[in-house]
Amino acid sequence: MTVGLSQRRNCGAMDIHYRLLTTDLNYAVNRQIIEIRSMEYARQGISAARTGITTIPVVVHVVYNANSPEQNISDEQIDSQIDVLTRDFRLQNPDAAAIPEPFKPLAGDARIEFALATSDPNGNPTNGIVRKETSVNSFSTDDTVKSAATGGSNPWPTDRYLNIWVCQLGGGLLGYAQFPGGPAATDGIVVTHTGFGTTGTASAPFNLGRTTTHEVGHWLNLRHIWGDDGNGCFGSDFVDDTPNQAGPNTGLPTFPSVSCNNGPNGDMFMNYMDYTNDAGMFMFTQEQVVRMQAVLDNERSNLGTPQTPPEPPEPPEPPEPSTDQAELYVNDGNGNLSLVNSYDELRKTWSIIVSGNFSNNKYSELYCYDATAGEADMYTSDGAGNLTLLQSYSGLRKTWQSIVAGNFSGSRYTDLLFYDATTGEVEIYVNDGAGNLTLLQSYSGLRKTWQSIVAGNFSGNRYTDLLFYDGSDNA
Repeated sequence: MTVGLSQRRNCGAMDIHYRLLTTDLNYAVNRQIIEIRSMEYARQGISAARTGITTIPVVVHVVYNANSPEQNISDEQIDSQIDVLTRDFRLQNPDAAAIPEPFKPLAGDARIEFALATSDPNGNPTNGIVRKETSVNSFSTDDTVKSAATGGSNPWPTDRYLNIWVCQLGGGLLGYAQFPGGPAATDGIVVTHTGFGTTGTASAPFNLGRTTTHEVGHWLNLRHIWGDDGNGCFGSDFVDDTPNQAGPNTGLPTFPSVSCNNGPNGDMFMNYMDYTNDAGMFMFTQEQVVRMQAVLDNERSNLGTPQTPPEPPEPPEPPEPSTDQAELYVNDGNGNLSLVNSYDELRKTWSIIVSGNFSNNKYSELYCYDATAGEADMYTSDGAGNLTLLQSYSGLRKTWQSIVAGNFSGSRYTDLLFYDATTGEVEIYVNDGAGNLTLLQSYSGLRKTWQSIVAGNFSGNRYTDLLFYDGSDNA
């Protein structure tokens, strides 16, 4: 008999977490160490030791009741789930195209792939699938499915394999995972057979394999995106690039879905670590990738086979000198530059050119300032290097020495900071998306010898921070 599938996602990972915190002192200590290290990776920009792609060997334990033969899922259903895992963790899932524009720059390739094990713990050939008949009607979060003595299947060495148990879970439970740092004997994830893979017994709305993606995320140290504080706004998933949200999203929300004053973009409900239907989740973020890679460097360092990235190609010959006033090159990710467009009719007196997102365009745009004339032009780009004038400005101050683009107001468009070294003044303007600039804040009495102003995220704040540099002798 098959227990009915819940229409609302239900994950038991936090139940396991809280149980182990109160019953296993080693786990509590390990979790503190792991979280501190993960935060150091994120805040100090520590590079992952595994620079290429890691392939993790998987063993799938199919634990089925003799009276419910459909629980003994097919090899095809298992293969479909492994394919989903690799696509999701590599950001190669086709539905990634549906990521809302404001979140697309945050999406991350975890550089992790999955494959059924080809050799068992004794070195014998295997297809990576263990099938175990049981008399148990359904399992829960008590880990009995992970032991033959309690009707389940014993794990393969958890420091060498990702163990996945597929069985009938009761109580509407879709799956659960054990965070890194727990007992080796129960390490791995459990998924109900009706939420596993994309064929066979996989049932809507959890028939796209995302329950397993979600649980493997926990296994690699990702928390629920809302921070597991009920519906409050005070919990945290310890990831800086996921917006704070009130609680889990379910079903198929529409963008934007705002909570906890996180507008205009709202919740990142399409993140794999939320609670939406399978069809509604399709991304990890770059900071979530940092957490996963930190675990692969440390607690799960024996797991998987890192693939060394290929040697970089020989650098191309430098382009021939040109008399054009400007040339636009694109980069293929390996530092190889290709000329896209050149320009020979631009104004010759631009003092400063900065790029940003000044309109509702997905390509970088340009703000060009002429200090001699006190004028500026703003251009949009069509992605092929063709520039179109969006807005012109005249009567500007002629003494701006620095113009810095950044997010100073929380606007969805790029703001601009202007610095006048002659007077020691700064003005910050916000942009309405049509090139109209409005003064947000002005400052006076600043040092007049700043030579460089660098924008960046130095504090973990959602707004742009600034570093001012003065290299003169009187600094």
